[in-house]
Amino acid sequence: MAIEVVNLGVKLGKTMVLHGISFSVNEGELCAILGPNGAGKTTLLRTIARFIKPIEGYIKILGRSAYSYPRHEFYRLVAYSALEVPHGFRILVRDLLEASLYNLRLHREEIESRIEWVANLMDIEKLLYRRIDTLSSGELQRVILASTVIRKPRILLLDEPTAHLDVRYQLEIGSTIKTLTKSLGITILMATHDIRIAAEFSDVTLVLNQGEQIAFGKSYDVLRNDVLERVYGVKVHIFRDPKGTAVFTSL
Repeated sequence: MAIEVVNLGVKLGKTMVLHGISFSVNEGELCAILGPNGAGKTTLLRTIARFIKPIEGYIKILGRSAYSYPRHEFYRLVAYSALEVPHGFRILVRDLLEASLYNLRLHREEIESRIEWVANLMDIEKLLYRRIDTLSSGELQRVILASTVIRKPRILLLDEPTAHLDVRYQLEIGSTIKTLTKSLGITILMATHDIRIAAEFSDVTLVLNQGEQIAFGKSYDVLRNDVLERVYGVKVHIFRDPKGTAVFTSL
């Protein structure tokens, strides 16, 4: 088991923002964390990443308590990315990738090897000597994702990786993330508010609303009309075409 969360409770200030969250994700699975704004998706990811300490329950990473790992060992196994870049950041793509490896203390040969590997994997070879402030939104998301993957984590936590992208780039990034789970065996938790992305690419889906767990299980079983109506307040019908692609229609 890659990730096991049991009866998790999180308080920010005096407000309980997560309570009673329990789910588990196998190695090599892609789990979508779905819910509207304010559901607790980002807080859950940041808690699993040890940025926030829970007040109830526990988290296990690869069979051990998340807090039993020394800090340096934990962050070799687990990587968190919000896929955001500070405004005006002008670094070259290649330099960003190298900087992502800074605290791993790798030899120069290994650094060069990883940059070449991830550039090929993420199809960004032609972007290596571009400044990141000159990239399109889709290119930038791919580069920031590469800057996390280059660390070769066992578990990857992604916060809204398809936000602010048009449909083409949303599907490209979703497909890339799915490929990472299958080709590298990385376990990925992906927070999103996009029902289509969750249905199309995830193996399992956790649905949150106002800090509560609404549903968890295989995505095909969880993404039902009654669940979506309860969370989003709209009636949506999901079916799959002959190729298995998720199709949505409003009712």
